[in-house]
Amino acid sequence: MKTKIHIQIVVALLGLTLYGCSYDNTSNPNPVAANTSASYEIMFTNLTANQPISPMAVVLHTRGYTSASLGAPASIALEKLAEGGDNASLLSEAAAHAAVLASYGGAGVLMPGLSETITATVSNHTGLALSMAGMLVNTNDGFAGIQALDVSGLAVGASQEVMLAVFDAGTEANTEAVNTLPGQAGVGFDMLRDDVNFISVHRGVVTANDGLTTSTLNESHRFDQPAVRVSIRRIS
Repeated sequence: MKTKIHIQIVVALLGLTLYGCSYDNTSNPNPVAANTSASYEIMFTNLTANQPISPMAVVLHTRGYTSASLGAPASIALEKLAEGGDNASLLSEAAAHAAVLASYGGAGVLMPGLSETITATVSNHTGLALSMAGMLVNTNDGFAGIQALDVSGLAVGASQEVMLAVFDAGTEANTEAVNTLPGQAGVGFDMLRDDVNFISVHRGVVTANDGLTTSTLNESHRFDQPAVRVSIRRIS
């Protein structure tokens, strides 16, 4: 079988990508035909120790769709996902967007160490890109995500792997207080924005162990980058 595998580490939603390794075990694979339907298996794995991840929002689209941009304010739909783990608004907006070819929600909360696979089909893979987001529920407004990963060049049987970093929606102060964390049975989405109001790379949780007096978290809730591994394989 002709197989092409790429591995990337994503540290930014737009503009900045650090490439790990890339290798091809075939010579001159057949080019992917344009303007044809295609199906993909998208598997994501929670790499954290104690950060369940809310049901993922998975969007396949062409140029023109954006769910998040570093340095820009989060949309209300993204805020609902980042603060409360609710992907419904983001998926609804995506489904209504002209550039979106398919959108899917995860089956449920993804616990640490576990994986979930979604099978996605699009009518045309020319210029196809993948965007994803899911909340780390033991944070105030932290989410693992990627914006517009190019998957248009995958041949049938080829795979691409990417590691997702964690971002801060900038909509809720990172108090880590018990009543503000969905993972601790606290309140999720709140219309009030009391933080910097722009998306940035998440600095990680502080926890009570390191002296944050408002925090209900402990050292087990800490996370480093990346938080999610995603493998995309074209199956037809």
